[in-house]
Amino acid sequence: MKIKIVKAIIALLVITGISFAGIRIYENHKKNANPVKVYSIQDSGFVGNYYEYGQSVGGMVVRSESQEIYIQSDQVIASINATVGDAVKAGDVLLSYDTTKDNLSLESASASLGVYESNQTTAQHELDKLKKLTAMPDEPKVADYVKSLDEDTYNALLVATSNDAGYFTDEEYNNIATIKEQYPIYKDYLDKCTSIRASNAAVYGVSTDEASKYDYTSTELAKEIRDKEASINGIDLQIDNQDLAIRKKKKAIGDSSVKATLNGIVTSIDTSEENIAAGKPIMVISTDGSYSCQIQVDEYQLETMTVGDAMSVTSYDNGMTYDARVAEISLTPSTDNTNYAEGTSSYYPVTLAIDDSEGLEEGSYVDVQMNSANAGNPDEIVLPLYLTKKENGNYYVLKNKNGKLVKTQIKTGKIYWGSEIVVKDGLEASDAVAFPYSKDAKPGSPCVQGSIDDLQLY
Repeated sequence: MKIKIVKAIIALLVITGISFAGIRIYENHKKNANPVKVYSIQDSGFVGNYYEYGQSVGGMVVRSESQEIYIQSDQVIASINATVGDAVKAGDVLLSYDTTKDNLSLESASASLGVYESNQTTAQHELDKLKKLTAMPDEPKVADYVKSLDEDTYNALLVATSNDAGYFTDEEYNNIATIKEQYPIYKDYLDKCTSIRASNAAVYGVSTDEASKYDYTSTELAKEIRDKEASINGIDLQIDNQDLAIRKKKKAIGDSSVKATLNGIVTSIDTSEENIAAGKPIMVISTDGSYSCQIQVDEYQLETMTVGDAMSVTSYDNGMTYDARVAEISLTPSTDNTNYAEGTSSYYPVTLAIDDSEGLEEGSYVDVQMNSANAGNPDEIVLPLYLTKKENGNYYVLKNKNGKLVKTQIKTGKIYWGSEIVVKDGLEASDAVAFPYSKDAKPGSPCVQGSIDDLQLY
């Protein structure tokens, strides 16, 4: 009889094992039977930023005034390239500064950016751990339990706790260990706490005792997560601001030479310490009656624009086209702009000196054709926004890596018309990405090459 029972148990175990293995095989087959399609960045035409080529902006004609050049007390002149009486054109180099201090400032700013990025990584890891924690259950109210006891049980508790007063205060209900020990539901509560604390300890890799500091209620845990997300958003803003500051410093170093902002004559030069201390200009260029044009350029276009770049200006009044050159680029964002490109870009005032401005009048509106040689990037990746997702202020994609989807954070730039976004870092032209909103698109999911035509389904 015993032998039959043993055989039956063994048979049952074998059947159970086979069934379990079959389920696992079926699940893996089901998962691999629905691979997610990925789309080649190169083959899908996502390489090349052609938005900026041939782009035009509106501007207004103003009369050129004299140019006065000042120097700060901490700036050092490396060379002066003009003398009194020289005729100069917009874009001509008048003098150059020593950039030693600027280079040191750039190094410091870059170091600060590294700190912010490290803080961002640390904060993100902390947020990920917080989201893995399990909240502690609410502590049972012992007082409610004791007040519901019958008289005999109540009196027994009085005796057990050596209470001579004949009653328990509300405070005593919740503080007398003996009462809690008599409360079965409280024992269940303690068991749950012990189990949850062990689980939370595994999240942080600490002992169970150390994990007690992560004993959050549901409300407390939700607040911790909100606070950490807010902190990450603040760090993201710091990174964006510091990145912009670095770009400005690099541009300032690249523009360490002072150029003429108009066509005119050098009428004075005085670099004496007395003149500088008095706050007077060290060089003055007097206008020859020419006109200039003022436009506003976004921060991304500004990266490829330098003083002296050629532009084309067409008057709305007479239809004539004039040659112009970038004369001055402000590093202070404008509080208003007349361009209609959406997004969060900052715009900067730019002054163009117009050559041979005969026929123009002050206040006339013009169309300025941006020089294609200084705009656009044929190697830049521009992705449709629907191939990206945003989490905690950062964009990411699901990229193919060895046949599996991998969550990859990307550094982004300008958004065009709310539909496409520039990818600055994190992807190569040879990569392939998935449509991240499909139900099967998850990190670790198998993937296969898809066709660009499939994207029309989304």
